[in-house]
Amino acid sequence: FGPDQGKKLRIFIDDLSMPKIDLYGTQQPLALLKFLMERMFMYERGGDLDKIIIQDCQFVSGMQPPGAGRNTIDPRVVSLYACVGITFPA
Repeated sequence: FGPDQGKKLRIFIDDLSMPKIDLYGTQQPLALLKFLMERMFMYERGGDLDKIIIQDCQFVSGMQPPGAGRNTIDPRVVSLYACVGITFPA
């Protein structure tokens, strides 16, 4: 699965720091995102569990610093991105 041949799909995920931290200290949506970004495949739910290969996709995310309802994110997820920090103009 992916875009038409010769094209790239950029997936923008806004507010990466918003998922609630569960009882075990993980953020399940980020764990799923990490799995998808590392392996670039998923298994179809139900029935035969067919393997769905994702190709020609790039992931872009935005977030604000932790605080006021925003959580710190797993460093293993951060390691999959090229990070750029921009401060608010004074």
